[in-house]
Amino acid sequence: MNTHYKISKSTQFLKQKLLLMFLCLAGVANAQLSGSYTINSASATSGTNFNNWYDLAASLTTNGVKGAVTVTVQTDITSASQPVFGAISGASSTNTITIDGGSKVYTYTGTYEAINFYGADYVTIKNATIRNSNTATYSGLIRFSNASNYNKIDNCILEFSALASATSQTYYVAFSNSNTSVTSATSVTNGNNCTISNNTMRTTATNAAGPYYGIVCMGNTSSYTSTGDNNNVTNNKIQNFYYYGILNYYTNGNQFTDNDISRDNATSSSPISTSPYGIYSVYTYGTNRSTIIRGTNIHDLPYKSASASSTTNYIAYWYGIYAYYNYGNTTYPFVVDKNTQKNIMTYYYAYCHYMLYNYVVDLTSNTVDNLISYSSGYSTYPFYLQYGSDYNIVGNTVQNCYFGQAGTGYGYTFYCYYIYNTYRSWNLFEDNVIQNNWAGYYFYGAQIYYYASWKINRNKILNNNTGTNYTKKPRISVLLLFVLPVQFGIQL
Repeated sequence: MNTHYKISKSTQFLKQKLLLMFLCLAGVANAQLSGSYTINSASATSGTNFNNWYDLAASLTTNGVKGAVTVTVQTDITSASQPVFGAISGASSTNTITIDGGSKVYTYTGTYEAINFYGADYVTIKNATIRNSNTATYSGLIRFSNASNYNKIDNCILEFSALASATSQTYYVAFSNSNTSVTSATSVTNGNNCTISNNTMRTTATNAAGPYYGIVCMGNTSSYTSTGDNNNVTNNKIQNFYYYGILNYYTNGNQFTDNDISRDNATSSSPISTSPYGIYSVYTYGTNRSTIIRGTNIHDLPYKSASASSTTNYIAYWYGIYAYYNYGNTTYPFVVDKNTQKNIMTYYYAYCHYMLYNYVVDLTSNTVDNLISYSSGYSTYPFYLQYGSDYNIVGNTVQNCYFGQAGTGYGYTFYCYYIYNTYRSWNLFEDNVIQNNWAGYYFYGAQIYYYASWKINRNKILNNNTGTNYTKKPRISVLLLFVLPVQFGIQL
């Protein structure tokens, strides 16, 4: 009896222990997140609270989700531990993860980027101030890699608080596989169908140069010609940068709309590259939607109220929208539309639209206003188009510009060289306005060269002058050289 009793008691204890272990294991196995959580540094990571951003990212990556997750940030956080959002099991278009920053400040003091998306999908970060306090090379705010898809950064402040001097490989947002070579590309997609919207990207240090890049969108080298990235970059304010405002390379279907690019945070003591780019778009395709650059306002460079004659922290050579080998098609053309470049001061020359080897292009309703190139003897091109095919050049305006303000500059407003027809019956040059401009020596309204069929209608070239007194009888040419048919109409 006693022996049987002891065995029975032992068996009962073992069963209870196994049951407890099972329940514990079951609890771990079902620890996927779902529902509402907080980030609050005043409390430990436990239950529905996370002490910091790092703990949240680790939990999502380790445990996954089983329903929609909302996280509210309740306190400011300062940390050197980088939150890495890896692949999150269970995440989907319904099981989304939304992190509401609640206008709180997350200050990152570690190396590389403040937030790392490494394969996470369906994550939204909104209403947060994300700050990097570093000054080192490779510092960034947010980087996407390893196929981080369907994510959104919305209505955030992304800022560098200490970055003063020019530092390579620094950025606000990057789609890039490398944290040390942000413009390198591999065969792996960094992210698609993501949205970067309504954010302010800025520097707060005195006389800051700005990061080397504003926004970097690197695609991949294996499928960019056929598979859409389809990322959206819309309504952001880039208020300081050193070299590139936006860089778009090896991508498909990315769209950049209604962004504001300036150096509002800069002063006359803020360093800048002597040959900066507003937007740089190279090797793009449009498989199921167009690559679009639309509604960009690029203005007040190198800083507000700058003089073109200055040689201190100045722009020597300006490339406003640099487009090289962008492939559109008749369904999804490469679109450059409704962009403005205003109050751009350069010492030598400028290419406001530098477009080479682009195919099936809608270049429409863009404005260049108060561009000034200073030095004598140099040529400036508001629209420099060379090679490529099938352009609709419609409704663009160049006005109030000075080419060679020091005395003998050349202005080539529309320079179109070897623009063929392949997929469209005609190239269009219509409803463009060239008015109230001045060149130190010669001013050319439009030069269109060689081997294409053009319709040229309803264009206006009005009140443009040359000579050192700004009112001298103009040396103005509209030079048109054609081989194939032309429909022609112009107002002088």
